[in-house]
Amino acid sequence: KAGIMKKNVPCVVGYQGEGDKSDEIYAALNVAAKKVGVKLLCCGEDWRASAKNDVLNFKEKDVVQHFSVPNLAGKHQILNAGVVLKTLSLIKDRFDVSAEAINRGLEKVSWAGRLQKMNTPDLDVWIDCAHNDSAGEALADQLKIWRAEGLKVQLVIGMLKTKNPMKFLEPVIGHVDSLSLVPIASDPNCFSLQELREALPESIEINAYDSAQEAIFALGRATKSRMIVAGSVYLCGEVLECFSETV
Repeated sequence: KAGIMKKNVPCVVGYQGEGDKSDEIYAALNVAAKKVGVKLLCCGEDWRASAKNDVLNFKEKDVVQHFSVPNLAGKHQILNAGVVLKTLSLIKDRFDVSAEAINRGLEKVSWAGRLQKMNTPDLDVWIDCAHNDSAGEALADQLKIWRAEGLKVQLVIGMLKTKNPMKFLEPVIGHVDSLSLVPIASDPNCFSLQELREALPESIEINAYDSAQEAIFALGRATKSRMIVAGSVYLCGEVLECFSETV
């Protein structure tokens, strides 16, 4: 990401998590910024974004502006919206976007495959393209919210061999009621069921199905709970084809 920095062009940096990993990321970005000659504008230092009572609060210096919350599930989307708002603030002298237009955009925004609810009247099915550790952390935050609401959550995953299943699952696994493995029919470079099982600790209890569709219908009949299909863009594409439209 640091490779896109350009000299004398401000660089807006979103939330990078907490702890050692966050420190490492910010250190790398700062080194790159000094080398290129770029000013970093970082979440938590130069701007803040938060939500309360369905209102997005965006703070720059001592000024707080209020907007609609984005029409996207996940609290990380509040922070993503903050990146957009800070960017718009930087270019307002050349490209001034009204608060009304910003609110319309936030209210109507959609992002296929990102915590997307499927149009399945008799089943509660969501998809998320998350397949790495950072995306796993963002998904885990939403799973915590669903579990706190009293929902049971069934996770269905399939992954390509270029990914590390445990890196993705580590933050997620403690917040689901079951884990089901599936292959990805649309990509031969996916983990087989056996390979994916061997990549996970034996202590993790799992189910296995021949496809995401089979897992969804089997779990839906058996559990009457929320299902989230994740681990691959390709896998989410298969589910989108199966159910075609979202709500």
